[in-house]
Amino acid sequence: MDRFKVKPDGVELVTDVLDPAFAPGQVVRIDTVSNQGCRKLKIVIKVGKKECGRIYAIKNDLSKWMIDAIDANLPKILWGHNGRCIQTEEDYFMALTILHRLVGQNVTPATRERILPGMGLGNRGYIGMIEITVQMHDPGSRILLASHSAKYPKVRKPSGIYYGQSTKIDGDEQSLSIYDKGSEMKIPKGNSKGFPDSTTRIERRYRTGRRLAQAMEESTNVKAPYIATLSFPDAYALLRSEVDRLIGFTVGCGTPPPGKFNTQALILAAMWDDLPRRCQTIDYLMTKYRGAVSRGSKTARNIRNDLGALLAAKNNITLDQLIPSDPADFPWEDITRPLEEELHRNLLHQMLGEQITAPDPAIVEAFSETLRRQTISGEKCRLGPTDGSLHYARPWENIR
Repeated sequence: MDRFKVKPDGVELVTDVLDPAFAPGQVVRIDTVSNQGCRKLKIVIKVGKKECGRIYAIKNDLSKWMIDAIDANLPKILWGHNGRCIQTEEDYFMALTILHRLVGQNVTPATRERILPGMGLGNRGYIGMIEITVQMHDPGSRILLASHSAKYPKVRKPSGIYYGQSTKIDGDEQSLSIYDKGSEMKIPKGNSKGFPDSTTRIERRYRTGRRLAQAMEESTNVKAPYIATLSFPDAYALLRSEVDRLIGFTVGCGTPPPGKFNTQALILAAMWDDLPRRCQTIDYLMTKYRGAVSRGSKTARNIRNDLGALLAAKNNITLDQLIPSDPADFPWEDITRPLEEELHRNLLHQMLGEQITAPDPAIVEAFSETLRRQTISGEKCRLGPTDGSLHYARPWENIR
C-alpha cells in the first residue's frame, strides 16, 4: 500500500480547525469557493515538515464542515518517507490507526468513529483511490528493462517509457508503473551509504473507487460498485492478478505457449534482438507494423497479443518468480533512512501525545477482510443531509 484515499460518511470537522492558532505548524488550511458557490476546505496535516495527509471538506446545507475525502500516504505516516512498502497486515493496521488518530484531532467526538469505512453503525464510507505496491532488489535492472515491452489489456494509450528508469501504463481511471525507486528518491547508484544499487517498485493505482471495485470483480467474480474496506492479503492478491494480465512481460514458463502464432507477430518478434535497446517495446514494433500494413483493429489486436506472448518468453520472468502467491515469500527491499525515521517517530508521538505501540482493535476488525458495497434499490445518492442528520446519503449496503 502507498497512497490511500477514503470517502468518509458523516464526519464533521470541529470549528477550531478554522482558527490559524489551532495546531500551529502542523495544519495548513486553504479555504476556497467552488464554481457552484460551495465553500471548500483543504487541510494539510504535517508531521514536522513532512506532509502525511490531506483532509478535503465542504460546507453542507446545515452550515457545518463535513469531510468529503481523506488522502494519505501510509508509508509516510509510519516512517516519514515512502522508500519502504507496507509489507504486512501489522504495518497496514498501524498506518490506519495513526491516520485515524491524526484525522481524529480535527473532527467532533460524535463522528470520530466514522473516519474510516467499515467502522460504526450504518457507516457507508468507501475507498475512493488506492495505490498497491511491492518493491524488490533488481540486479542489473532486469525486471525494469523487461517491463519496457509490457502492455496492459484495453489500454490504448502508448506506454510512457524512460529507458532504464521507468515504465508507466496509464489509463483514465488506473495506472501501472514499474520504476527504479532509488532513482526517484535521487539516490546515486553505487553510493557508499548502504543503499541497494537497483530497487524496482511495481505500483498499481486505482484512481476511482469504481475502477477498484471493477478490478476486484475481475479478480474474484463478485460484483459490487464500491469497496468499503480492503484487506492486505486481498490487495496483494489483486496486484498479483493485475501483473499476470500484462502482455509482453510474464508467462507461465520460459518458452512460448503451444499454438499457432500470427505470421506478422513472428516477423516482428524476430526483429527484437536487432533493435536498439531503447526501441525494444511493443508500441515501437506495432507502430512499424501499422506503418507498413493496413489492417483492421481486430487483426492488430491479435498480432499484439501474439507478439506479447513471444516477447514474454524472451524475458523469461514467471509470475511466481516476480510476485510469489504468499506476501511472506516476497523478496521485499527497503530503502531505509534510520535517522529520518527516528525523528519522524518522535515528532509523531509529540503530536499525538502518546506512543502508539499496537493497532486499534476496531480497525483490525474492519480491515481484516474486504467489505464491498452494493446499491440499495430505488435510492439515489445526494450530497448533504437528507433528514437533518449529520451524515451524507450514500446509497449502499454491505456485502461480503
